[in-house]
Amino acid sequence: MEDCCNGQERAPARKTSFFGGCFTGCLLALIIMVGLPVVMMSCAVTKVAGVMGGGMSALTEGSGRDGAAYTYVWRWGNGGDKCAKVARLALEGVIMKETPSKSLFLLEEDKENELLSQIEFVTDDDEISGIWIDIDSPGGEVTLSDDIRHALEVFRTSRRGRFVFARFCGLACSGGYYVATAADYIMAEPTTITGSIGVIMPGFNAAGLAEKLGIRSVNIASSENKAILDPLEPVNPEHVALLKSVVDEEYERFLSLVSESRRIPKDELRPVADGRVLTARQALAAKLIDDIGYEEDAMMVVEKLAAEVAPDSDGVRIYRLKGEDGLFRFPSSLKLSSGIPAIADALSALGVAGGDAPAALSPASRPEYRHTSR
Repeated sequence: MEDCCNGQERAPARKTSFFGGCFTGCLLALIIMVGLPVVMMSCAVTKVAGVMGGGMSALTEGSGRDGAAYTYVWRWGNGGDKCAKVARLALEGVIMKETPSKSLFLLEEDKENELLSQIEFVTDDDEISGIWIDIDSPGGEVTLSDDIRHALEVFRTSRRGRFVFARFCGLACSGGYYVATAADYIMAEPTTITGSIGVIMPGFNAAGLAEKLGIRSVNIASSENKAILDPLEPVNPEHVALLKSVVDEEYERFLSLVSESRRIPKDELRPVADGRVLTARQALAAKLIDDIGYEEDAMMVVEKLAAEVAPDSDGVRIYRLKGEDGLFRFPSSLKLSSGIPAIADALSALGVAGGDAPAALSPASRPEYRHTSR
């Protein structure tokens, strides 16, 4: 082809296929859809931080678990230099250990490890007088529930003049209630479901189905108890008895902590600590909580607790914690484990943890402080 302007030969125009154009357009649209909100959020957060000025500041230099550092965001309250300072934290979703996942734009945190890190951070801060923890959880793993409770207990007893206030939201069952036994005061919302004090070791048995399908289990084990509760073998009563002893021991520990924390004799506690769920009014009648109220009622209680531990204070300020290593954090509670309970429980029984890739089918499940709605 000859160029009409200068008579020079011009290469023929390159044709673009329909599918190639669609792919390029979709890719550009995806980049814009993901990248633009990230840029806008960065600008918005930077602007808010600048406007807040003195309202956002680090009260201490230190770090939590694995060196995590935080700053305090002043959210509510007033007072001068002598005010009592309270850190407000949250326990949400199923209490389970999860592996954080990272991508180009998003950082998903292990929410329980993050909570432990935050508790350790405020424990090292001598200016913090109290922790306000919002609990909205059906419970979860025994050890992790105990770790969180222990961390709160360490904070409360680390020095004189400290307190822990627990506020129950929609659900505070089993391990969620277990964590609250470290609190000096527990308040539930009027519609809170709590209780479910007990231990469960979920599992399943498909021996009948395996026999019909001609599937056999082959275990090379050092002893029979090493292959305990093989899901493809008939249930062995001796295995059930062994695991029941584990569950019973964990339950007695749970019961003892509730009894000590709430000052209720075990004999009086057992009738309501049989795994049943309770409404807020039922829990109050059973002395498992101290009061029922809304956000504004909780704030008044925190003011009172702060005045008791710091009588010379001239007010109270409540702070949220913000991580310094990335603005775009998505809680791991967004995973399937805290989604539809029936699906989550079914996948949990099959060894799928938190909606991730299936784990190996273990012969026996872990004991859990967890309420299940099956």
